Amino acid sequence: VEVLSPRAQSILSASEHDVLLTVNEIGGLDVQSLQIRWEVADFETGKVLRDGVEPLILESEFPDGLLLELSSSFNLSEISRDMLIDRLVVHLYLEGRDLAGNNVIGIGGKAAGQPIQTWNMEWLQPEFEIDSAGIVYSRYLVDVAQTTAVTVEVSNSGTLDGEVELNIYWIELDGTSALLQRVKVFVPEGGVASTTLDWAPERPGVQWIEVELENGARASGPTIDARVPEELTLSEKVFGDANPVLGSIAALLFIGILLTSLIWLIRLTGNRGSKEAYDWDEYSSEYAEEDDIDEERFEEMSNRKEVPKISVASTASNAIETQTEETDWVMGADGYWWYHDKESNEWWYKDADGNIVKHP
Repeated sequence: VEVLSPRAQSILSASEHDVLLTVNEIGGLDVQSLQIRWEVADFETGKVLRDGVEPLILESEFPDGLLLELSSSFNLSEISRDMLIDRLVVHLYLEGRDLAGNNVIGIGGKAAGQPIQTWNMEWLQPEFEIDSAGIVYSRYLVDVAQTTAVTVEVSNSGTLDGEVELNIYWIELDGTSALLQRVKVFVPEGGVASTTLDWAPERPGVQWIEVELENGARASGPTIDARVPEELTLSEKVFGDANPVLGSIAALLFIGILLTSLIWLIRLTGNRGSKEAYDWDEYSSEYAEEDDIDEERFEEMSNRKEVPKISVASTASNAIETQTEETDWVMGADGYWWYHDKESNEWWYKDADGNIVKHP
């Protein structure tokens, strides 16, 4: 009469399931002959993958009546996860006789040997979804021909990893559209995956990105208003996004440092070159000539003024006695006698060896 459990619209998992059904038999049931037979078959080909037979138990005390309840169970745990990738169905058959030897007929008078109920098994498959929040632009203020990166996220709420094809369109406000890219994305079970592409609006105006999945689901991204690019001023071309005042100050400081370094290098190079320009032989000869000139000038000076006679006493005080007549030679604090030529503004002194030497 009716299959009470599992219910008609149930999706069966790969586990054990209880069966409860009712029959109508006035003349009495042959309880020993009652059993259920189940089959798991491929939905596309009809090929039977697993089957089994289980006895039925009469729940009432008497074997006759209008609604006799029979119970049993069957176990589908042999169905593996790999098998559930394909679409499978479960068929249930009722077999048995009444006391008169008549075979059981199905619900609504179906002939014996036909399934009394069929269920779908759990079908492992990906279920891809997309919404507007999953479409994001890297920039929303865009000029014509300026690139913005578009990121598209797809979720998989199904029970199996899968790959989905995305059709990504560029839509304008007047309805004009163009396919930007067709790409496949792998999305894990219960996860999210994304893909990114560059988009540069070709014309000004309001426009957006729309994504369509191969299952027909569609979602639209935010709208943007592409602008015609403005002509850059000279300062913007030179300094870009930087502050022109700060940029000018930095440039002047840099130029000042550069010029200072160049001047210092030029002076350093020039001084070193002037020192190296002298040949040693020429330098030595010039030095000798200068010594001769100094001797001549000293002799000339001696002819004009009398050189004092210096006597050093051997007493403990080591006092120095000078002649009574006036002279331009003076004893210095360093122990040397010094002479100042006022005409040439030159200084001469007598060293420890008694040589008269011009002070540099």
